Amino acid sequence: MSITIRKAQMGDCPKIIDMVQDLINYSDMSFKQPIDAKTLEEDGFGERIYYRCLVAEDKSAKEGGEFRRLVGYVLYHLRFSWSGRAACLEDLYVSPAYRSHGIGTGLWKAMLQDTILEGASSCTFSVLKWNAPSLAFYKSKGAVDLTACRGYMAYSFDADAMRTIATTDDLDAPPELSAAVTSSRAWCELLLATSASGELLGFLLYSVSYSTVDGAHFYINDLYVEPKHRRNKIASSLLSKLMQRSEALRWHFCDMVVAAGQEAALEFFRHHQAVNLSEAEGWVHMMLERQHMEALVDS
Repeated sequence: MSITIRKAQMGDCPKIIDMVQDLINYSDMSFKQPIDAKTLEEDGFGERIYYRCLVAEDKSAKEGGEFRRLVGYVLYHLRFSWSGRAACLEDLYVSPAYRSHGIGTGLWKAMLQDTILEGASSCTFSVLKWNAPSLAFYKSKGAVDLTACRGYMAYSFDADAMRTIATTDDLDAPPELSAAVTSSRAWCELLLATSASGELLGFLLYSVSYSTVDGAHFYINDLYVEPKHRRNKIASSLLSKLMQRSEALRWHFCDMVVAAGQEAALEFFRHHQAVNLSEAEGWVHMMLERQHMEALVDS
């Protein structure tokens, strides 16, 4: 066994998708289907890059007439959080025959090293609650279960809910809405709701996210409306504008994380047909803070 970790190349995409399917099967999520290799190629090596991927390669294993075989991968991206840039771990997978050899840790360390160089202050990810080995692994590295300790739950809108929101505007006279890109690399964007006089009424902060099942999509970081304007359905108007953007891009998924105690937010998202994935599918939201990221990289 001779393992090398390197950046994924376009030609790796078909094999990566095979491993994505293996991960879906292992996760008992047979009702989900991965994106195709062509989409993965376009989104990772096209005009705009939506994700980063590292692969583990066994150069001593013969496959396809060559002595090289991909045996694992980590797929991730960066997005904005109020504490700074955040690394988002989407998939970490190692083929069963190659587990317990430190390959998963090696892939994660390489990912964390890359994102630390980009200024990431944390690493967030989700794990299925029944997956005790993975939960134990991440916790042993300093990760915190935010679902257990803070009540964080994953929510999402599917294509039908997004279409409904995009075509519905509850306001008789909607406020002026504008968008502002916060940086040239577009770590996040803002939709602003303002009155005719220029008063800021509320905002929706969002980032581009990525998954090997849903592809590129929007992630809602925060949705806020000034208390005195909250009965004017401004939040619904902001959400509608975001869904219209998704429709224009032909993106059919949108997700967010909401704390259990935020009853008004929970009621709002449920009203708009958001699904609680923590309950429906058993996802646990976890986070590794910068100090533990650095400790893992240095170990």
